[in-house]
Amino acid sequence: MKTAEQALRCARQLGAAGPYAAAASFEEWEKRKAVIAGKIAAKTGVNFSQPCEAPPVTVTGETHFGAYSVQNVYWQTLGHYYTAGNIFLPAGHKGKRPAVMLPHGHFEHGRFNEDSRRLAVRLALLGCAVFLYDMVGWGEDNQTPHADKYNNALQLHNSRRILDHISTRPDIDDKKIAVTGASGGGTQTMMLTAFDNRIAASVPVCMLSATFNGGCKCESGLGYFSGRGFRTSHAEIAAMAAPRPMLVISIGNDWTKTVPETEFPCLKRIYGLYGRQDAVKNVHFADGRHDYCEQKRDAATLFLALALGFDPGCAEDPNAVIPAAEQMTTFTPFSPRPSQAYTQPKELFRELLAYYQQPA
Repeated sequence: MKTAEQALRCARQLGAAGPYAAAASFEEWEKRKAVIAGKIAAKTGVNFSQPCEAPPVTVTGETHFGAYSVQNVYWQTLGHYYTAGNIFLPAGHKGKRPAVMLPHGHFEHGRFNEDSRRLAVRLALLGCAVFLYDMVGWGEDNQTPHADKYNNALQLHNSRRILDHISTRPDIDDKKIAVTGASGGGTQTMMLTAFDNRIAASVPVCMLSATFNGGCKCESGLGYFSGRGFRTSHAEIAAMAAPRPMLVISIGNDWTKTVPETEFPCLKRIYGLYGRQDAVKNVHFADGRHDYCEQKRDAATLFLALALGFDPGCAEDPNAVIPAAEQMTTFTPFSPRPSQAYTQPKELFRELLAYYQQPA
């Protein structure tokens, strides 16, 4: 493991890592965080400092699976935008429970991919409420096309609005809300955690890098990673989670292959400015694949259990009943998407800008 001085030298060599490499003190880093927040807010229009009421949520179906249930829902995240998702709830739970947000990446079947479903079930069986939701233009969210630069802002806004819902639920402990996702879901994990302190812990999977910020417009379409006299990266944005607990899961077969020797020491150095080097962890699978497989789910579950204060249980049950995609579908002929939905990302982006310009 690199020393703090070695990590600082290493970070300074990463041109895409941004000036956070030079933040040698807590005060300098806090100033840098404010600059990043301002630049990204200016590009996306999403103002995390503006308090917002919880968005309307509609339940279109519910299925019980003994020890847990699944609600099929949609959130009205804007006046003309409806985000589909699912809420996994443990059965018989009394009192407030931890919550885990689970945005998905660019995987086949979107939020219905098997890895996401298995992790949601596992966490629900351990007493957590789990919130899955579609990326913009993916899965059931076919209201707009996916590959559009404005989705870069809409996805961040949707995550924030769903968090607004979660944090006001009477059955959720609002001090125990976490987020985790792989690939593009890892992007959402890092972005939401960086800009919203209601996230208590995070687990970005197969995404964190100082040199690659995502290959889709939904992740970098608005160009907020660089500008005149400004440059940042996922690595620097991830560091904004400090001092809150974060586990970075990386592999040897994608752009996260350098995390153990490069990005992670830089993260530990930033966490060290808060006296919390122990709060950031890295689990690296040298031969791992770009997914959220059982090994990665094991690591994430143990970390989240420690961070949120629930029993991690035993190994994942291969015989656990996993809901089929058909049982998780939100929009059906009997519960269609509201007809007033906008279909063009640009007009939704205009609505987003108007939303944050309203008085709180």
